Amino acid sequence: TFLRDIYPLVTLGPCARAWTVSYLAQRGGDREVKVHVSPEPRMDFLHKNFVYRTLPFDKFIQRAAEAKHSDFFISECVIKFELNVSLLIHCNLNCDKMIFLGDKSEVLDIDTPDLQLYPEFVKASRYECILEPGDLLFIPALWFHNTLALQFGVGVNVFWRHLPPESYDKKDPYGNKDPVAATRALQSLERTLGILEELPPDYRDFYARQIVLRTQSRAYLRQPMKAVQGHLDTALFFLCLN
Repeated sequence: TFLRDIYPLVTLGPCARAWTVSYLAQRGGDREVKVHVSPEPRMDFLHKNFVYRTLPFDKFIQRAAEAKHSDFFISECVIKFELNVSLLIHCNLNCDKMIFLGDKSEVLDIDTPDLQLYPEFVKASRYECILEPGDLLFIPALWFHNTLALQFGVGVNVFWRHLPPESYDKKDPYGNKDPVAATRALQSLERTLGILEELPPDYRDFYARQIVLRTQSRAYLRQPMKAVQGHLDTALFFLCLN
């Protein structure tokens, strides 16, 4: 049934075989793009071991495709189109892509997680898959995900948003930041926790538990929603082209 009624989901056309380094360099020309540059082969978005640099697209794609990088690694370029969604073109050092998915949670260093700080991480469900050329993966909103490029290639990320435009940070082309209201709430929580520090430990514990109970009563869903819903804050389709 799947092969007959659903597969293939998307007709890719010639891009999976035509988007070679020379073709992309010619098409992009000397248009300037912002890229991540790092001395490390893996970009760390938690500790930000990279800087932003501007390069002509043809130079960028040629350097990214090099087998060895003597001085720096280049992660990706970002081209933003002003549409109802944000479309990001990712040209990575290495594609096939290995994808790690997990339960809705805070983003962690999955290679060396701090289990003292996040002891429940060991209980999290973890799913791994390898996207080959032409594969497409849907990632629900609020799901942790981590991507590792296994070879040079091109990937396309498409983000869908259903909340009002003002709910999102206008300076967030990736769609990675929390909604504006959630950011304000987290900032208020940090201020609240700072105020609680003024109390003795037993008082601090007492009132912190009241805050947790009140939060559960007013903000938690009585029946948690399943991962995939008809409307998502930010959903991601990841397409590996070559």
